[in-house]
Amino acid sequence: MSFQQIEDFYVSERKLLLKKLANRAGTPENAEDILQESFERALRYISSFDPERQELGAWFNTIMNNTLKSFKRDERSCGTYVEFDEELAETNEMSQTSEDTINRIKEAIADKSGDDRTILHLYFIEQYKPREIMCILDTNSKRINYIVNVFKAEMSNLFDEED
Repeated sequence: MSFQQIEDFYVSERKLLLKKLANRAGTPENAEDILQESFERALRYISSFDPERQELGAWFNTIMNNTLKSFKRDERSCGTYVEFDEELAETNEMSQTSEDTINRIKEAIADKSGDDRTILHLYFIEQYKPREIMCILDTNSKRINYIVNVFKAEMSNLFDEED
C-alpha cells in the first residue's frame, strides 16, 4: 500500500464518503472533520493494511466508523449530554475559604495572561472540571493540570511566606 493509493482513493471516493457520513455526523462540517481525521488515521496506520485480507474500501470504512465513534464519544463528554446533579451544584469548595483569601486568589488569577488566566478562572472561580475546561478552550488536560498545579504551588508559597 502506498500513500498514492490512499490519495487516489480520497479523490475518487470523497463525495460518496461525505454523503455516507452526513446524517450520522450531525452536520456537514462534522462529516468533513471526521473524514479528514479518517484519512489522517489511514495514513498513520498504512502499514496495517493487507490487500489479501480485505479491499481498501472495507479497511477504510472500518477506520471511518471508528473515527465517527470517537467523535460521538468526545461530543458527549464535552457536556452535550451531561445530567444536572443538584448535590454537586450546591457544593462550593471555596465556601470554606475566607473572603480575603478568595479576593487574593482572584487578584493573582487576574495578574495572569491569556489562556492561563481563563483556565484558572474557570477552575477556581467557576469550579469547572479540567475535562470541561478542555472542551471549552480546545486544549489538553495535561496543560490544564500543569497550569492549575503551578498556580496552587505559587499560592501555597505565597501564603506560607506570610505565616
